[in-house]
Amino acid sequence: MAKQLYDYWFVQFDFPNEEGKPYRTSNGAMVWNEKLKREIPQGWDNGVLADVANITMGQSPDGSSYNENGEGVIFYQGSTDFGLRFPKIRQYTTAPSRYANKGDILMSVRAPVGALNIANNNCCIGRGLSALSSKIGSMTHLYYLMNDFRLKFERMNSAGTTFGSITKDELLNLPVVIPIKSIISGFEKVCDPIFDKQMVIGEEINALTRLRDELLPLLMNGQASVNYHLSVLFITKIMLYYKETNINFRYERNNNTKRFRWNESGSVS
Repeated sequence: MAKQLYDYWFVQFDFPNEEGKPYRTSNGAMVWNEKLKREIPQGWDNGVLADVANITMGQSPDGSSYNENGEGVIFYQGSTDFGLRFPKIRQYTTAPSRYANKGDILMSVRAPVGALNIANNNCCIGRGLSALSSKIGSMTHLYYLMNDFRLKFERMNSAGTTFGSITKDELLNLPVVIPIKSIISGFEKVCDPIFDKQMVIGEEINALTRLRDELLPLLMNGQASVNYHLSVLFITKIMLYYKETNINFRYERNNNTKRFRWNESGSVS
């Protein structure tokens, strides 16, 4: 839904006008922008990516600081750490140099240039990545803006123009359309809950993946049985996870039926 809304508002320029009708389709005023070589809505402006995004270029720590034991800070080197939407934790560093905050957009600056993920933890980023956050109040707008650039890079690659990397100056100066503030605010009001829900789902997926990785070896080597040990371990770890992340639930047993129920107090009964 958020992607479709982005396309309507910022690609087709059919955001709601003062009457709630699609702006361009309802003959809203469009003006030619010479720098962008296209028409944009009246009142909007041209600019560069640095006008709408805070950008941090990654820098790799000393290799001797890398570890897989959880010591230090989560470290993402490049797009090889990317998952479908959130990166996979493979290693840590005790000497972090450049940081990304939870919720920042992570973009690959080396081949494949433009690949995207969202940081669902505070982390250190290596030289294969950049971290972006919005200057104009909408992370969802920025994410889909960067997704448009990703598609553009892919089309250029398929046409024979290969991007091995993108420099800081090239990234900062990518041309963009800058919407008026009221349109960004309206878009964020609709899409921010979607973005937040995706972050929560991402955390839950990561937690369940960790549980699987911990419990499956116990099942395989006979340390746990499916009918008893595994269920007890799984329920215990789930309870601890939700307690740590302040996600409220209640586990109930009624007539030999076990199920989780959400609970406002956060207690388990």
